[in-house]
Parts: sequence; structure tokens; C-alpha cells
Amino acid sequence: MNRARYLLALGVLLLCASTLAAREWTDLTGKFKVQADFVAEEQGKIKLRTEQGKTVRVSRDRLSKKDRAYVEGRVDFQAFDDLKSFMKSNENQAEVEAALEGFLANTSVPTEEHDAAKKYIEYLDKLEANSARHDELYAQAITSLRRQDHENAILDLRRASKLNPDSMKADLAAGVFMAVAMHDFKKAEARFRIPASRGKKTGAISDQQRQADYISVINNLALLRLRQDKLNSAYALWDEIRQAKIEAPAEVVSNLLRVRSLIGYGMESPSPKYFHVSEEIAERYEELYVDLAADRGGHPYGEGTGWLFMLAADEDELEEIVGGEGTWHACEDRICMVCSGTQLVECPNSKCKKGTVRKIRYGKSYKKTAGGVVTVNTKIPYRAPCETCRGRGGVHCEYCTGGRF
Repeated sequence: MNRARYLLALGVLLLCASTLAAREWTDLTGKFKVQADFVAEEQGKIKLRTEQGKTVRVSRDRLSKKDRAYVEGRVDFQAFDDLKSFMKSNENQAEVEAALEGFLANTSVPTEEHDAAKKYIEYLDKLEANSARHDELYAQAITSLRRQDHENAILDLRRASKLNPDSMKADLAAGVFMAVAMHDFKKAEARFRIPASRGKKTGAISDQQRQADYISVINNLALLRLRQDKLNSAYALWDEIRQAKIEAPAEVVSNLLRVRSLIGYGMESPSPKYFHVSEEIAERYEELYVDLAADRGGHPYGEGTGWLFMLAADEDELEEIVGGEGTWHACEDRICMVCSGTQLVECPNSKCKKGTVRKIRYGKSYKKTAGGVVTVNTKIPYRAPCETCRGRGGVHCEYCTGGRF
């Protein structure tokens, strides 16, 4: 629903259900105006009574759109559901308010229907207030990120997400920052899962107002699934775009090109920096890439491009804060797939745990017996630094430079 519909005047909510309520009426041209009370609709004519007691009759189709909306609410709507349908289908705030005004003034409508309308508008009012607070928190978070106050920034983004579930902007910002700047892929995935689930339930892929942000969410979530070698899961997410028959963003096509390349290299090399999959999965990705690339007529990025995490459709500031390379509306992630930017890979010593190995040293203890005190040799377990990784818990990653590919 358009946000303008939430901006309904509070005074309208408090209208009494009086039969007569003086208001200004205007014709289609805007030249004729009269202050009058609505009396009734008789034989297709709207009967009005001026403050001077004069009766005026005018065809409904000669009234302004706003006045026609008032008459519709006053005459045609007999239940709150009628009004609600009108509100959902009409983008004009003035007409929506007029229809509401007419509906609340209609004495033939049961009181419970009026009450339902008032509660619904109060609910929309609350949504609007939450939306405004969401925007404040988001702006506050961006300021905190610029100051490198990451803890408060993430906290504000989480609060913003709860206030306005319809917006994916806060979760996108938090997730992209966690992934690209903080390299915390586990927390980033948790942030992306929230709007992905919401979008799935509400059909955001087919909603023009939310579609772009939802595609950004599923693209980013797919990238994090790739880091866990969950290629089937990543494929299912990207395939939503193809199933919806919409043009894939260039960033998605670029990511698929990279997957395609890494699968190809993985079939030729045992290196862990490539994807090792079955022929079936390789064919599925090839088909998906060809279909989405064909829809775009090609794409501007090459195989050397990093993973592209996408931002919210109206985001302009976060890209320069998070970092990355390129001029696209996304943040490029070149963090190594093997070491996740830590520059360390798992220690090859199977006995090593977090840089230490179990060892035994021998000690002596003394025990009293009937024949006197005897010496007992005992084994004392302890953990010592692993000689293989020198206590680091991993060895140097040979597949990247400085944690980046």
C-alpha cells in the first residue's frame, strides 16, 4: 500500500456519524464550489443543502473526484471491507480521506463497521509512525558507520528492521556490512534470512515496490550459501528470479559467471579454492547462467570480478562506507573462499584443536601403605602449542594474498 495512504488526518478519525456534515463541494472544472450538507442521492442526483437552506442537485459524474469518493463512501459502502478495498486500490490520499469521511458519516452503516474502520486507520497511523522511526534509525546507523561505531550502527539497524518489516533496507545494510567489512558471514546470513523469509511469504518477487530489494536479499543470501559449499541452496535462491520471468540484475549475472568459472576450474583442479560438484549441478548452473545472461543481452563484468553483494535499490551511501571496488550499485567481496579472510586454513595436524595438542608428562606422587610410603609414577595430561601451526590454530593460506583473492 502506498505510504501516502497512511497520512490520513487525525481529525477524520474523530468524525461523528452525523447525517449532516457541512463541507465544500466542487465540480469537475473546479470553478463551481459550494458549502453544503449532503442530504441524499435521489435518481442519480446528489441532493445538497446550503447553509442558507437552498437545495442544490447535481449529477454524481459532474462532481470532482474527491467529492465522488465522498459520495461513494457515504452511499455505496455498507461495510468496512468496501472501504478497505477502495483504500487499497486508490493512490490518491485526498480521495481516500474523502471516502473515509463519507463512510463514517453514513448512519445506515452498523456501529461495529465504523469502529473497524477507525481501528484500521489507527493501525495505519501506527505503521506510518514506525516507518518514520525506521528512517530515523537508518540514518542514525549510517552516521554511526561513518564514525566507525559499528556496535551502535548494527543495533540501530536491527531496531529499524523490527519497526518496519515491509522495508528490507535495514537488514540489507546490516548484512552487507557484516559480510564485506566485518567478514562475519554467519551473522550476515542471519540478517539476510529475515527479509528473505518475509519476502517469500508476502510474494515480494512479484511486487514492483519491493522486488528490487528482495532480489538483492536472495542474491546476498545465495553468496553466503556458496561460502558453505551449499550450491544447491544458492541455485534455488537465484532460480527464483528466472521462475518469476524478470530481468536479472547485472550483479546477479556476474555472480553466476563466477560460479560457472569456479565450477569449470574445479573439474580440472583439486584446489579447494574451486567448486567441486557433480555434472548435474554444473549443468544446472550453466543453464541458469545462460538463461539470465540472455535476458540481459550480456553483462559488463568479467570472470575476475569478485562476488557482488547488492544494496537496497535507493541506497547511495553504504557502498562507500563498506568498501569494495567498482562503480556498480553493490559492494564487491574479494575475501578468500578458503580462509574467509583470516589468511589461515585448518591445521593439517588432525590432533590440533585451536592451536594446541594433547600431551602427557610424568610426575611422582607419594602414597602411604602398611609397609611405609611408596612413590607412584602418574601421567599428567596437558595441552601444548601445536608445532605444525605454531599455536595459531591454522597454517598460512596459500590460495590468496592478504585474505583476498
